[in-house]
Amino acid sequence: MFPDCLKCTQQNETATQFQIFDQFLEATDDFVKCSTCPYSKYVLEPSLPANISGCSNCEDKFTGCQDCATDGSLCKKCSGEYYGIGKGESFTCALCSQAKQKCERCNDPTACTQCQRGYDIVFGNCWYNIFSGAPI
Repeated sequence: MFPDCLKCTQQNETATQFQIFDQFLEATDDFVKCSTCPYSKYVLEPSLPANISGCSNCEDKFTGCQDCATDGSLCKKCSGEYYGIGKGESFTCALCSQAKQKCERCNDPTACTQCQRGYDIVFGNCWYNIFSGAPI
């Protein structure tokens, strides 16, 4: 029913009361919404019951985020070329290349795990390999 949605649930939504003559009535409406999304996506909550819910990419909400909370409230894991800073609500992802020159992948800002072509890892830093033939 919804793209990328792994599981849907049916919910009752009670609308705001409205008045007919002397009586206040409530309207109840059934609707289906997405409740479970695959890895790297979160449930996009509809603003109104009639709106369609679905899944959205964690990367669209948090730059460099590979996986986030099911409700999209925070990033839980950064993608390879990013590393995590902080914990919980303040967790963000930063580019490895901003922490270490010529670094493409890292687990933290102190140690590079993959360098750009023509560079080798030496004690967590990227150093030019003169035998690689790659441009500096």
